[in-house]
Amino acid sequence: MRNPIIAALDVPDAETALALARNVAPAVGAFKIGKELFTSA
Repeated sequence: MRNPIIAALDVPDAETALALARNVAPAVGAFKIGKELFTSA
C-alpha cells in the first residue's frame, strides 16, 4: 500500500522547500508545491 500522506511545501523559496522535503521525505508519499514557490522560480 502506498503512503497516503501528502506534505505541503508552502514556503517562499527553494532552499527552504528542499530542507523541509528532506526532513519529511521518509514519512510521506508525495509533495504539494505551493503557488508562491512555483512562481518564484
